[in-house]
Amino acid sequence: MSPRALAWWNFTGALSVWSAKLAPAFVLLSLLNKLSKHWHQPHGWKLEYAFFPWIGVVFLPIALPLIAGVASSLRHALDAGRRKDRYPQMVNRLEETKAALSGLETPSTIRRSVSRSEEILLDELIEWQLTMKNTGH
Repeated sequence: MSPRALAWWNFTGALSVWSAKLAPAFVLLSLLNKLSKHWHQPHGWKLEYAFFPWIGVVFLPIALPLIAGVASSLRHALDAGRRKDRYPQMVNRLEETKAALSGLETPSTIRRSVSRSEEILLDELIEWQLTMKNTGH
């Protein structure tokens, strides 16, 4: 990956993971806040403002799961776009190797060309394995 793509990959991954990890805690706080409205409260004292600020009770329980989903989707969309641009390059390299193979006659030059095409395909296989590892599949 290019440094810019790697930076986006790391940023969206971290944002997705942390949003997903924090979301259950804020959803639980919001649930406790809703339940606290049914408990007896002294007059003039509001539990929701004393313990749970508005942002943690209303905004974050909704926003964090959305942020996690959007960051994860954006991460994979950007990676898919990068891969889409990479496939024509791979096809061109394989076509060049195929054209070179048709004119070769000695075993050593044929082996070298086959080795080059194997390297191209192994690069792609390694990328797929890294993608599967990073996405948890």
